[in-house]
Amino acid sequence: MGDRSIVKSEPLSEQTTNSGTRLEQPEDHMLIEARRILVYARPAIGDVLLSTPLIRSLRRGYPDAKLDVLIQSGQESILTGNPDIDQVITVPPRPRGRVLVALLKRIGRGYDLGVTTSASDRAHLYLLIAARHRLAFTSNPKPYQLWKRWLMSATLEIDNDRHAVSDALRFAELLGIERHYDLVAPAATTPCPDLNLPSKDAAYAVLHLTPGAPFKRWSLDGWQRVARNLHDAGITPVLTGGGSTDEKAYVASAQEQMPTGTVNLAGRIDLGQLTEVIRGCAVYVGVDTVASHLAAAAGAPIVTLFGPTDPLRWGPWPLGYRGEHPERAQPSSGEIIILRGAHHCDRCEIGQCKKSRERKADCPDMLSITPEHVISAIDQILKRALPADPTSSRIVG
Repeated sequence: MGDRSIVKSEPLSEQTTNSGTRLEQPEDHMLIEARRILVYARPAIGDVLLSTPLIRSLRRGYPDAKLDVLIQSGQESILTGNPDIDQVITVPPRPRGRVLVALLKRIGRGYDLGVTTSASDRAHLYLLIAARHRLAFTSNPKPYQLWKRWLMSATLEIDNDRHAVSDALRFAELLGIERHYDLVAPAATTPCPDLNLPSKDAAYAVLHLTPGAPFKRWSLDGWQRVARNLHDAGITPVLTGGGSTDEKAYVASAQEQMPTGTVNLAGRIDLGQLTEVIRGCAVYVGVDTVASHLAAAAGAPIVTLFGPTDPLRWGPWPLGYRGEHPERAQPSSGEIIILRGAHHCDRCEIGQCKKSRERKADCPDMLSITPEHVISAIDQILKRALPADPTSSRIVG
């Protein structure tokens, strides 16, 4: 089958076939007719959300196909109400025994096309079992990883110099279908709780304190100072966070030193409701977590704090942006401001920052972001009632 590593990128022109919108095929692009498609997303809830532009591209490119998504159990809420998906299939992180057998029977050779945004061994094996045509990422050029290229119809090398969204959309280009760039946020299936604001038109700010990984947390003192500054400006702080016991306790401890009237929604709303709450805020302030991606999908003004992970790869993807590198968009309106820790440490990125992981917090990179940095960024956003360019972002630090 020759070299399956396809990295060429060329401008394509549209044409219409009986399977939907296609683009004129250069020599190294694939023309695959598919009636059943399976997408396996990277096993993290934020990564599942970042795969929704690729899913939409596949849906629009193959409008008559059945499109299913395979994700890790517990992440299905991020895809609630997604109109591009026919069925969400969930699987435990490491299925065994009857659970594994049932999964293999369910997906085994049931698909014409399988695409994964993961470079893991498990992702490649799932596609091998599930689909006739298989497209996957690879990340390791070592000889013992060559089996992945041999078993896939085509592979793309992960490009860590690209944002995860634009990197995944290379699969759409490979298939010769139009790329669709916007994230698809989950739908709210029940009304949001009353925020008990001072008035119907009162301004509020959403502060999302808890990331999925505790070492990505900021300081309690920093959150408290930001909340007091917002309160003094006449803006009600609304705290959000996950529903675990640890996360709710963390947010509650932060609230104890915040102004009276601060609203705590941690653990009380689902992701669809969270998106709607963020959509109405004056500014969203959060850390490297799925909530920050939801804020971007909602088109909210954003200040987000990054420490050990690379915001060029994992930062919020601006609503309406149609390029490869959102951090390079000019002019920068400041609608998305990313504050980066001073150390730019990448050790946690590859799972070796044992000190922070054992202590489960207090990452030095995150703590190097001062309350003054965050308050200044918030002030910049609040001074722009109507941002000039809502499709740009910039990184500070």
